[in-house]
Amino acid sequence: MGAHQNSNSKGKRYSEAEKAKILNHVEQVNSKRGRGGITSAAKKYGVTALTISNWLRANEPLALSMRSSNRNSNAAEALRRLAEIHEKIVEREHELLPLRREFEKLKRSL
Repeated sequence: MGAHQNSNSKGKRYSEAEKAKILNHVEQVNSKRGRGGITSAAKKYGVTALTISNWLRANEPLALSMRSSNRNSNAAEALRRLAEIHEKIVEREHELLPLRREFEKLKRSL
């Protein structure tokens, strides 16, 4: 018998900033090569191609309006910037983790 996944477990959840970053990568690759954006993003970010396809389908009206209107280019830029900021926040939080652990350890020792 094959291994079964616990029915109570859920898959990884992605923030809106992470989704925006991944979907932006898909759009960039597709605009350069004409295709292959989903595969490229799946390999680069470790997200399944099916998940990315579902995100694209869910955001299809948004994606179409972003392409058809110049005023929405500001929204695309804002999404890219959000993804950049989120990435920096995650990096800083990883840097703070050892300091927080040391802080808690010292606090407990008092």
